[in-house]
Amino acid sequence: MSFKITNIVGANALECKCRSWLEHWERFTREKAKRCFVEGCNETNDLIGGYVKWASPFALNRYVIPFCKAHNAKPESQKLEISDSARFKAVPATVLETCRIQHPEEEAHL
Repeated sequence: MSFKITNIVGANALECKCRSWLEHWERFTREKAKRCFVEGCNETNDLIGGYVKWASPFALNRYVIPFCKAHNAKPESQKLEISDSARFKAVPATVLETCRIQHPEEEAHL
């Protein structure tokens, strides 16, 4: 089963000490990104952290998942599919839900 998402072009700057959105994802999941999360994509090189939202007009929250550069360049109007298991590995893009919980000492630096 798959889940639809949209890429958010021009993602906001990071608000934590992570050097990239991919590092943000890896830091929170405690996993190393191995491939792009888009269904059918087997790209394992040059991964980045894709800044996404669920493909619903009511979706407000933003998440980070591993993306290849090609999928990161897709317009917001194009829906992409990820597996349900990938959906549960999506990391909130908000520092309040991620880095501040795991590393509260960073709060003084924000």
